[in-house]
Amino acid sequence: MNSVRKRIRRKKSTSLGRKILTFMGILLAAVLILVGVSAITFFSGLQSGLLPSEGEGMPKPQPGEKVNILVLGVDVPLDSKGNVNYNVPTRSDTIMLASVDLDDSTISVLSVPRDTRVEIPGRSGFYKINSAHVYGGPGLVVKTVSEFLDVPIHYYVRTNVDGFSSIVDILGGVEIDVEKDMYYVDVYQDLVIDLKEGLQVLDGKNAIGYVRYRSDGSDITRIGRQQKFLMALADEFLDVSTLFKLPRLAGEIVKFIDTNMEAGEMMSLARIVLKADPSEIAMNMIPGEGRMINGASYWIADRDALQDILDLQFYGINKEENAQISVEVYNGTTTVGLASQVARMLSDKGFNVTKIDNADQQDYMETKVISYSGDDSKIEALGRVFSDGKLFRETDAEAEADIAIIIGQDFIN
Repeated sequence: MNSVRKRIRRKKSTSLGRKILTFMGILLAAVLILVGVSAITFFSGLQSGLLPSEGEGMPKPQPGEKVNILVLGVDVPLDSKGNVNYNVPTRSDTIMLASVDLDDSTISVLSVPRDTRVEIPGRSGFYKINSAHVYGGPGLVVKTVSEFLDVPIHYYVRTNVDGFSSIVDILGGVEIDVEKDMYYVDVYQDLVIDLKEGLQVLDGKNAIGYVRYRSDGSDITRIGRQQKFLMALADEFLDVSTLFKLPRLAGEIVKFIDTNMEAGEMMSLARIVLKADPSEIAMNMIPGEGRMINGASYWIADRDALQDILDLQFYGINKEENAQISVEVYNGTTTVGLASQVARMLSDKGFNVTKIDNADQQDYMETKVISYSGDDSKIEALGRVFSDGKLFRETDAEAEADIAIIIGQDFIN
């Protein structure tokens, strides 16, 4: 067992060096390596040589929209020159979707169990989601995850899982409190995991073993270890001594990265994420349960619980806060059922719909959103769910709701 190192308590600092390292820690914890590459490349003066590869057809982020990045960890061999050979079909061992809010510089990460049961576009039947990489590389994984979650994905980052081994060694190891004894041997993968319970410093080989171990029968516990490891890795990057290791780290990192993000896009994102607080990274996992179907083990997503996570993580929709906002919905057209339709949608997102009725007239051409409360935060919350209509602010002492919506003909068109 490795001995636990004595650590010098780091003092808070606003120096450029600490900001660089904080930034590296954030991204390695949340996006594995994505902006880490750009930051290292920028500050060390190296050229990564990364070019767009399989990102054709992926949408570009729109103003006000979060940037969503699919992070794939794959286990692929190296070629004769020591470079990752991505041409060898392989399953994706790790799948994470990171979301970066450009307005408030916050980061959230959704881990996707590799056994998640999904439909793969272009193929019939159901598959484990990690199979998508075999059939179509990162492009098909992006499409599969995007359709499954109904979330736009703008970029992907693919990295060789074993590439972390040399990175960890350059850092001098990662301190981890191993939860229990872990022993596993796979002769086909030349993999031996032999870890003892307790606080210790793991070298690269043992760190990879820690995150890959799943002999306890669950990919879900493995995801928990991955997230725990990433946060510990981030802590290592916060160490001031890491500043002097950046050139060596850069040389290793660029060997194991493949992305469709161009250099300018990486640097633009880097400048935004530099402001993020690593302690506030939101980590979630697709909720659900394991189930045997036709002899195969799958992770079956709990769609309702998943939707709550997606609403909050990717769209900023907070049902608990929305429950404090009262809304009246009126149908200002001759089309039956529009007010009920909008009311159901608002209720699903947590809003307190207090009244559904016809408007005073049925010839409204434009949808109107009337704010009686004077609280713009309530209008902003509604706007994340209902973006139609022209906003009006009115003072009405007798108003029984915070907001009234009158559905007009433009809602139908």
